[in-house]
Amino acid sequence: MATKLDDAILAIIGILQAGTTGELLGADVIVDGPAATGDDPTTAVFIGYDGDSDGDGKVTENWTAGFVGAPIGRQARDESFEVTCAVVSWGGDIDVPSRRAAAVAAFSAVEDDLRAAVDLGLAPGVPTVAQVVQMDLYQEQDAQRGMQARILFRVGVETRI
Repeated sequence: MATKLDDAILAIIGILQAGTTGELLGADVIVDGPAATGDDPTTAVFIGYDGDSDGDGKVTENWTAGFVGAPIGRQARDESFEVTCAVVSWGGDIDVPSRRAAAVAAFSAVEDDLRAAVDLGLAPGVPTVAQVVQMDLYQEQDAQRGMQARILFRVGVETRI
């Protein structure tokens, strides 16, 4: 079996859409990659995208793999990677505290949902751990959207394939 990267991304999206994050924001604003249309919500969660339209589009960081088991024959492989994600809250104004509060509330819901489903439900009996491993807050004035609070975070995944 190949990498579980795609399975992990889809699992993260499904968990957030079905969990507290989806209840708080609506499942349709938990997006796989960049938004496909110009119809932006006030606050959104991006999985596999850094939330920056000028960014480099990098989806994953620090992918590593190591083999486990017998020296010959079919071996299990431990795999770890970090999925780039972002919570972005926009406003058509300069209200920094409101944008930051909305972004932090959404990020807190994301963390709660991931802690509740730490194994991502990838495969029964396969050791998997997923958790937020890094977070940075950016506050920027966007020419088109006004004030923006963006929380860039990574979900670290360790699993066996």
